[in-house]
Amino acid sequence: MVKSFYENALELMRMRGLSTPSTTDLEKVIGIIKDDEELTRYFYDKNERGALSVGWLELLNGAGEFEELERKEGRIVERVKALYLVDCASVKPKVVLGIVKKVEARDPWIQGKMIEAILAMEDESVQGISIVMKYLGERDYKVWYFIGEPAAKLMVKLVDKHPKEAFEVSRTLLDVWRPGEREAGVFETIRGKFDTHEYKELIFKYYNRVWEKRPLEATGVMVEIYDEYLEACKKEKGYDISEYLGVSVEDLENIQRLEYDLDAIIMKAICEGGRVVIKKEPNKISRLLDDLEKRNKGIFNRVTMYLLRFVPAGMEKDRINKIIANNEFLEKPGYEYEYKLLLKDQYDEIDGEIINEFVQWVKNIKKNEDERKEIEEWCKKNEEELPDFDKMDNYIRAEELYLVRDKFQELYQEYVRRAGVDDESKLAPRKMVGEARFVSPKEGTPLTSDEMAEKSVEQVLDYVSNPKNYEESKKKQAFLRDAASALRATFKEDVKKRPKEYLKCDMNKLKELPPSFLVSFFYGVEDAVRGSSFNKEEWDLLINFASLVIKERHEEQEYEDCFSEILSVLREGFGGGKGKLEFDESTAKKFCEIVKRLIHFPVEDTNDKSEERDPVQLLLSQVAGKAMELTVLLGLVCKKQYEKYWEKELKGEMRECWEYVLGNIKKPGINCIFGMEFSRIYWLDKGWVKGKLDLIFSKDLWDEVWGTYTSWGRPSADGFKLLVEKGKYEQAVNMLRKKNEFNFGKNPEDGLVEHLMVGYFNGWVRLEDSVLVKFYEKAEAKLRGKAARFMTTGFKAVKEDKKPYEDIAERMRTYWKSRLEALEENAQENKEEAVELTGWVEDSLLPAKETLELLEQSLDLSDGRIGKMRDARNFVKGVCNLAKGNELLALRCLKKAVADENMHMPWARIQNPLAEFLEAMVESPENIRSEVKEVADLYGRYNPEKFRGVWEKL
Repeated sequence: MVKSFYENALELMRMRGLSTPSTTDLEKVIGIIKDDEELTRYFYDKNERGALSVGWLELLNGAGEFEELERKEGRIVERVKALYLVDCASVKPKVVLGIVKKVEARDPWIQGKMIEAILAMEDESVQGISIVMKYLGERDYKVWYFIGEPAAKLMVKLVDKHPKEAFEVSRTLLDVWRPGEREAGVFETIRGKFDTHEYKELIFKYYNRVWEKRPLEATGVMVEIYDEYLEACKKEKGYDISEYLGVSVEDLENIQRLEYDLDAIIMKAICEGGRVVIKKEPNKISRLLDDLEKRNKGIFNRVTMYLLRFVPAGMEKDRINKIIANNEFLEKPGYEYEYKLLLKDQYDEIDGEIINEFVQWVKNIKKNEDERKEIEEWCKKNEEELPDFDKMDNYIRAEELYLVRDKFQELYQEYVRRAGVDDESKLAPRKMVGEARFVSPKEGTPLTSDEMAEKSVEQVLDYVSNPKNYEESKKKQAFLRDAASALRATFKEDVKKRPKEYLKCDMNKLKELPPSFLVSFFYGVEDAVRGSSFNKEEWDLLINFASLVIKERHEEQEYEDCFSEILSVLREGFGGGKGKLEFDESTAKKFCEIVKRLIHFPVEDTNDKSEERDPVQLLLSQVAGKAMELTVLLGLVCKKQYEKYWEKELKGEMRECWEYVLGNIKKPGINCIFGMEFSRIYWLDKGWVKGKLDLIFSKDLWDEVWGTYTSWGRPSADGFKLLVEKGKYEQAVNMLRKKNEFNFGKNPEDGLVEHLMVGYFNGWVRLEDSVLVKFYEKAEAKLRGKAARFMTTGFKAVKEDKKPYEDIAERMRTYWKSRLEALEENAQENKEEAVELTGWVEDSLLPAKETLELLEQSLDLSDGRIGKMRDARNFVKGVCNLAKGNELLALRCLKKAVADENMHMPWARIQNPLAEFLEAMVESPENIRSEVKEVADLYGRYNPEKFRGVWEKL
């Protein structure tokens, strides 16, 4: 008789605690766990009842139990075996080391556990170094938490007794990508083989413990790695990039920069390592400084200057004087901080003659004749007053002394006075890198928000209409936006704050604004509409002004952005916000005139097809497309509120617009409106749509219009029935598997399925109608499965409404039964659909017994599969809720579904309803109890402790 899971588990629990198992015990265990993943995991894995005895190690190894660790992608079974080796490593290091060396682990997680096992050993750890290096060398990009971090811990452990091996590991871990080593090509910035935050953790959590023990060697490794990278870059680029690296002393303390900049991280590591050398091995600092000097690179010169600030008095006097005496460091960019701070901190070590040379260099600073001439020419061209060159020269001299002002206080103050400096903080050296900060759109404006607010709107319009007021100027800084852009942003904010004042000003002056500023005006108005009540008077003023601009400029291409923004503002009038427009016939007529003119605005030939854009995205970028959208919104308002006006005038006007687009434009992003708004347009004008249906969904426009309809549109009862009657849905069914040329956000085939299911759910179409018959003949099982899955959302909504649903329930019954009958003819090819039908159990509208019977049939056809992961929870919950009075049927369904892999993964989320259901049947009749025990045993495989109590009671 075959034993149950719990019977075998009890036997394994007894045996796993044996301290000296025999070969007979081994044979018994292998007989139980062989080819049984859950029992194997139960035997090896730690659980509430303890861990597997280390006494089993040699026997299991001899039986080949660890050979599976060679799998390329380790399963949970291999992972628990690897964890067992980690547990055994400190007790039986030689045996574990032999296993680690023998097994060719390839999975990164398993490799990490092998390194952890080596780490857990005492003297044997060093013998596993070749294995660690092999794992590290196999990967182009290392896995930090699986492999890198345990290797880093091993590096720290070995550095005391086995420094050679420790540095062998560190050299590999710390290495960075060389230019050309990856497909992306040459890196413009240094890249580690771990993510930056992981590389930072490697250095400042682990490697810093190495340089505390052996500072000179550890710092030397970092220098060597960085130098090799710079040499490779120099060879690739043809110049020394180390001169241009944007890292200075100030950045070494910049915590934010250390989160993302590997240059800064490595520089900080070299500098910190060097300072440990000075502190712990001062007699060796010359060796490190000599090494840096011979590499002859800008970045290492800066490191040298930094480290020399901290050496004891008298130790490196000659080197310090040599650097300070080198005028190249005064002239080259990039040495500002390092040179000046070295001069300041080691002032007493520097010869007086060299100090005097520095002072003389500062005194000689001045703009040469060529520079002065260039400044004069610029001032003349820009009608600017000539600067005071003497003040300018003294300002530069004060800047050069700023960092060392304490040592040259008298001279510094003289230059500050002669330069007329009122804020000495402005003399501080500029950062070597651009500021990482938000730059406001208004930053750099020649007229600030406060200054603009003090002006009347007429004065503002005069100012922004004169290009001379925002020419690129004088006070522009590198990180600021151009003056015109900044002024437009400020103007937009001013319009937002006082729209009524602008709308009441001289319309002629307002409409003559440059097109870009006119766009900003309408942006500001749109923000005002969204942010506050926009009353009828303000709307009338806005519509009148928009009409005036469009009437005069509607054929001018440079006003395209302006027209687009006008339409965006007008669309806000149909929204539900505070600024919603209260329509009347007069307003509607003005809207109509605007829309009619802009429908005819030239359409760009975008050539955007499937590989680029969804047509609805293009709609929002085209003036004519936005205007088409407003024809529908305007029609909806007028038909509801002013039906006589709609029937007598506006319907004809809108027909003209629609027919123009249908007959003359035929471009992506315009005609798609007929698909997106089909149901509304049909409601507005049934007669026109019926007469133009073949043109709307013509062969040339099919992909765009029909694709938009099924992807974006919502079917209405009348519109759906018309399209079924005219064969459009059937045409779409016949085109299944033919790729739409546009790149819709939702696949049009998925949208078609949803439309058909909405139609069936609401009773607009029957299963026996030709469109659905053909759909189920032509659609693949996966698409039919989507149909079943989508229908569930409707059942759930109906059930939650708690309204009578007999007719919908009957359609559900008909659908489920008919599809199961159809699937039985070729069950193997139809599993994808059967799988989704199992998801109907939780939201079923049918009686409990009938639901469970249909579910059981569905499970038979799906081979017990229940669909995606989130369905496992719903499935168990649904079955348990329907089980009262149908216990045996429910238990059969649970047994059939237990093998589904999704039952294993989300187990923590579905166990409680099932545990409660099984617990409630412990006192049931024997025929039910035996089924309950079997279900508890089957599900106990995935959570042994949860169902053990129920199983033992039975």
